[in-house]
Amino acid sequence: MKQIDYNGEFEYSNEVEVIYGEIPENYAIQQNYPNPFNPSTKVTFSLPEENKVVIKVFNAMGEQVKEIDRGVLSHGYFEQDFEMSNESSGMYFCQVLCTNTISGRTKSLSVKMVLMK
Repeated sequence: MKQIDYNGEFEYSNEVEVIYGEIPENYAIQQNYPNPFNPSTKVTFSLPEENKVVIKVFNAMGEQVKEIDRGVLSHGYFEQDFEMSNESSGMYFCQVLCTNTISGRTKSLSVKMVLMK
């Protein structure tokens, strides 16, 4: 913030960080809903601090079938919709990779999903 006096002199205040809303305490992923699903589902996850987020879906053979780069997300609660109409029935794994923008450390969150057609 810049304070300007009546005589034209000015001074900048120290920077402050304002956080809006509730901040999650931990990294977490919730079970997708609905599960089993056909053909779409939603995964919810939370971040306690700013992270670069990439979401990957793997089939039961370990082959990657989807990848979504969410970019840099601040702290908070997020959800991701998946449309899987082009995939076969079966078990899938959703992995949310969270790379901290300050430390560079990566956390992996995962959940098992079932597609039933």
